[in-house]
Amino acid sequence: MTTQLRCATYARYSSNRQRDASIADQQRNMIRYADAHGWYIEPDLLFSDEAISGASLDRPGFQALLRAIEATPRRIDIVLVDDTSRISRSLADSVRLREELTFRGIRLIAVSQGIDSSDEQSDVMMTVHGLVDSLYIRELAKKTHRGLEGLALTGFHTGGSCFGYRSEKVGEKTRLRIDDGEASIVRRIFEMSAAGSSLKKIARRLNEEGLPPPRGTRRTGKPAWVYTAIREMLRRELYRGRIVWNRRKYLKRPGTNRRVSVPRPESEWVIAEEPELRLISERLWARVQTRLREVAENHPGMKPGLLHRAVTIPYLFSGLLKCGTCGANLTILAGRGKEGKNASYGCPQHFHHGVCSNDLYQRRDELERVLLAGLQRSLLESSVLEKILSGVSHALRSADSNETGITDTLKARRVKLEREMQNLTEAICTTGCSEFLVSTLQEKEAQLRCIEEDLHQRTQADAVLSDPEELRERVIMELEDLSGLLNADPIRAKTELLRHTTGIRLVPSGAGGRRSYLAEGGWSMLPEQKRR
Repeated sequence: MTTQLRCATYARYSSNRQRDASIADQQRNMIRYADAHGWYIEPDLLFSDEAISGASLDRPGFQALLRAIEATPRRIDIVLVDDTSRISRSLADSVRLREELTFRGIRLIAVSQGIDSSDEQSDVMMTVHGLVDSLYIRELAKKTHRGLEGLALTGFHTGGSCFGYRSEKVGEKTRLRIDDGEASIVRRIFEMSAAGSSLKKIARRLNEEGLPPPRGTRRTGKPAWVYTAIREMLRRELYRGRIVWNRRKYLKRPGTNRRVSVPRPESEWVIAEEPELRLISERLWARVQTRLREVAENHPGMKPGLLHRAVTIPYLFSGLLKCGTCGANLTILAGRGKEGKNASYGCPQHFHHGVCSNDLYQRRDELERVLLAGLQRSLLESSVLEKILSGVSHALRSADSNETGITDTLKARRVKLEREMQNLTEAICTTGCSEFLVSTLQEKEAQLRCIEEDLHQRTQADAVLSDPEELRERVIMELEDLSGLLNADPIRAKTELLRHTTGIRLVPSGAGGRRSYLAEGGWSMLPEQKRR
C-alpha cells in the first residue's frame, strides 16, 4: 500500500502595490499540482506572507512554515512553492533552507520552474535561479535609488513628513510648501536654542503652551514635544533652504527585515539649494550650530544638544571652578541645606580620596559675590559695553523680523484658550463641579499664563527697541544687578558663561591671616580677545 505524500505550500508577494489575489493565484497553482500527483495538503499547512520583502527570512508566514517543518512527529513530506523567488531573494538563505529540508528528508518543489530537489540537477537549477533572484532585488534597489536621486536634484520631495511644511502634489510628484503656523514654531525653537535654552527646557515650554507637536510624537499616549525631536529639528538643513539627500543609507540586518541606518561619505551626498523653503536666517542657523558645537566640546560624551549634569545644577559656577592644586572640578561638599544658603565648595579629591592637599572649603555665596564683581567690571568697560549694546540691538531687530508670525500664532492660541475656558466654566456651572472639568480648566489656565507672559515680554522688547537711549539704560541697569540677572535663570546663564571662559582656577591662599581662594583666569568678553 502506497502512503499518500503530505504537502505544505508557501506563497508570498512583496509590494503593497501588487494584488492580494497574487497569494490565491500561487496557492491555486500549487494545489492543482499536488492534486495532479495524488498528494494531500492539510488546510493548516497553507502558509503565506503578504506585502513583505523576500530579502530576509524574518517573515511571520515563513517562520510558521519552518516551525511546521521542525515539528515532531513529522507532518510534511514535500514543500511546494510557485517559484524559487517566493522562498527568498537571497541565494544564501535559499541554499540554507534547501540543506535543512534535505537533512530532514523533505522535498522542495518549485512548481512553475519544474525544479524538484529529488532530481540530481536540482542543486544547479536552484543556484542559477537563486542568483537571478538575488540580482533582481539588487537592481531594483539601484533603480529606486536613482529615481529618488532625480527627485532630490530637481527639488521634489523624496518622502516622509517634515514639521514646518506641507506636501503638495504636482502631477505624480510631491513638493514641499511652507506651513506658516508650524514655521513660526520652528523659528521660535531655533531662537530659544540660540538664546541658551536646553532641549528639554524648549520641549517643556512648548508643551506648557499647548503648541501642537510633530505627528511622529503621537504614536502612544498624549501628543507632546520631546527633546529628541527638537534635537533633530535643530540639525535639519532644510530649514535654512538646503536639501541634503543621501546622507545615510539603510541596510537590513542579515536574517531579519529590520533596517539600520549607516552614514554615507560626504562625497556621496546630494545637495540642492531651495531658498523658497528657507524658514530661518543663515545667521540664526550659524548661532545655533555654534552653540551645539560648544556644548559638545565643553561636555564630551553627552548626547548632542543635551547638557552635562554640572550645567543643570542651579549654581552659577558649578562645573567652571577648578582646584588650583590638583585640577579637579570643585564641587559642593558641605552645607547643602534646603536652599543651599550655606553650601561650600571644596576639592572632591581631598574629601573623598585624600589624594589632594587642598582642604579649604569656601561658601558658595562668597565665591559668587567675588567672581561676579570681577565679571561686572569687565562688562561695564566702555568697549565691552558698546559691543553688548550692538549685539542686543541686532538680536532684537533680527528677532523682530520673525516675530510677526510667532506673535500672531500666540494671539490666536490665546483667543482659542479663552474660548475653551469659557466653555469649561459654563459646563461646570451647568453640570456641577467635575474633577475632570476642573483639572482641564486648570491646565488651560496654566497654558494661558505662559502665553500672556510671552506676549508681555515681546511687547516690552518692542518698546525698548524703539528707543536707543532706553535700551542703553536698560542694559546698564541689568548689568549693575548682575547677580539677580544671572540667578534668574542659572542654567541658561551658566551655558553663556562657558562661552567666555575655559575655567576658573581657585588656588588656596592664606593672605591676610584668613584662608580663602585666589581666582586665576579671565573673562574673554569680546570675540577678538584670547582667553587668558
